[in-house]
Formats: sequence, structure tokens, C-alpha cells
Amino acid sequence: MLEVIKNISTALGLISVSFGLVCSISKSVRSWFSNLLSKREHENGQDKIISGLCDKLDKYIASNQEFKQKITDDMEVQKDFARDQCRNTIKDIFYRYCDTKKIPLYEYKVAENTFETYSKKLNGNHYIALLWGEIQKWEIDYTHSFEGEE
Repeated sequence: MLEVIKNISTALGLISVSFGLVCSISKSVRSWFSNLLSKREHENGQDKIISGLCDKLDKYIASNQEFKQKITDDMEVQKDFARDQCRNTIKDIFYRYCDTKKIPLYEYKVAENTFETYSKKLNGNHYIALLWGEIQKWEIDYTHSFEGEE
């Protein structure tokens, strides 16, 4: 057994001495071995750079998703608020003129534009549609004076 280990170590020693001798004598073998090592180092360096870029991209994607969600949430709050504003505007106009069923032209136009925004852009409910339907049946007052209403 000891003899086998001795023979193996002798063979390995012979191979490494031979390789060292060839490398020291032959410039082309030396440059080939050097290129092989530098290629490996270059590839490892590029792998590290790519890995770093992938990590940065993953962080950016996560950050972007959070930002989009925050914007979406904020937009929903603004949309709800705008829907409430439109609803209140139409209700105020309706109850202001429901006794006489006669509405000034400018109020009619405000109600019309508000209802269009409310129903088409903000997807409002049917209650305001009922009020708008009633307002459309009323007489329009083209003689209403704007004096004293400022």
C-alpha cells in the first residue's frame, strides 16, 4: 500500500515538473495557460457584474410595483372624492330648483356637464341618473339675471 502511494506521488510530481518545464521553456504554452487563467478571471468578473445588475433590476422592479400601487390607491381616493363632488353638485342643483321645476340655463349646463363626468368617467350610480332625468324635464329659464349673485 505504501508502495502504491509512493508511485502515485512520483507520477504526479513528474507530471507537474514536466508541465512546469514546458511552461518555462515554451512561450506559446505559457501564453496559452496565461490566457486560460485570465479568461476565467474575466468571466468571473463579468458574472459578478451581471449578478449585481440583476440585483439592482430586481430592486427597481419591486420599487416600481410599490410606486404603481401607491399611485393607484391615491387615484382611487381622488376618484371617489370627485364622484362625491359631482353627486353633491347635481343634488344641490336638483333641490334648489325642484319646487319651481324651472332652472336657469347656466345651472342646467353645469348639471349636464357634471352628470356626464359623473356617469361616463367616474361610473356613478343610478340615483343621480334619476335626478338628472327629472332636471331634463324642467323648463329652462333663459332670462335669469346674474346680478347680485356674486
